[in-house]
Amino acid sequence: APATPRRRAEGARARGARRLRGFLWRLFRALLVTNLLLGAIVFAFRGWDGLLPGPASVRAGGEVRVVVPEFNVRAEPSLAAATFGTVTEGDRLEVTGAAVRADGATWWPVAAEVDGQRVEGFVRNDGVEGVPEGPVLRLLDDARAWADETIGELPGT
Repeated sequence: APATPRRRAEGARARGARRLRGFLWRLFRALLVTNLLLGAIVFAFRGWDGLLPGPASVRAGGEVRVVVPEFNVRAEPSLAAATFGTVTEGDRLEVTGAAVRADGATWWPVAAEVDGQRVEGFVRNDGVEGVPEGPVLRLLDDARAWADETIGELPGT
């Protein structure tokens, strides 16, 4: 029986779907091999710590993430000091120096973006946590922050 226009169209769609499926599998394999090679290179230069470092610690030169709904950046390491501004949960701050012990708490000197302006001040240790620094954990941390932000923006949540 001769091919009807409908059968030809169905055949063309099936061929197109097979080509697309083949392309996607080749792309998946290429990305898998690339990621494995990248992991091997990082491992060769930095060992396991380069891929999966231990728990993130707060240190001078590192980053911290605010883990409380609102947190004040203060002029000095004291609850009585003037407030430069407020940072919110999820904000990342740059730790600019060593910890200071004052007012019965540990304070970190930080630089932060507050209301569009860069400010330098102090935050207490109990409202921040270290940000992972290895490439894998940093990527996962960024993905988690993006998901938290995105899910919070969906209607009905």
